[in-house]
Amino acid sequence: MRDPRSLLTALLVFLLPAVVETLAASQGFNLLDDGLWLLGADVLRRGGVLYRDLFAIYGPAKFVLLTPLLALTGNAVALALLKGVTVGAGSLLGFLAARRGGAGR
Repeated sequence: MRDPRSLLTALLVFLLPAVVETLAASQGFNLLDDGLWLLGADVLRRGGVLYRDLFAIYGPAKFVLLTPLLALTGNAVALALLKGVTVGAGSLLGFLAARRGGAGR
């Protein structure tokens, strides 16, 4: 990564989603989905059972995947920010890879 453009791109990949997610989180996040997923992860982390201790119309995958992250952060808001930044950075990386591969030309 000695090329200044590569370094700038790498910085943007992580800074842009972080800024957008922080601005969005300052206005609150969608409690219907994000809040339910975080609550489900917390239920699992505390030894509860999905669909017995928490009713949800979603499958268990997102709850199960968020549980170890919630155990690491210990804070649902921090986890929501981390999830948003990770998803944003992944989306931006996918877009940049597609553009580099010639998509949209």
